[in-house]
Amino acid sequence: MDHTGLLYVIGFGFAATTFVFGTIGFSWLITHRRRRPQKGLPYESGVDTIGDTWSRFGLAFYLYALLFVAFD
Repeated sequence: MDHTGLLYVIGFGFAATTFVFGTIGFSWLITHRRRRPQKGLPYESGVDTIGDTWSRFGLAFYLYALLFVAFD
């Protein structure tokens, strides 16, 4: 019984997993970790908002967006 094909699949899976987690780990190592309070604030275009800026969208808008993504 020849296990060469199985060894290729296992080796490729190991290499792919190592590549994915290696690139994620490398990017984590070289990023800036200093987090400022302004980082989490929403960006505004300079126009003062009126009322509550957090509002809920209707379900119809979600359906349009879903159809757009499906047929785009």
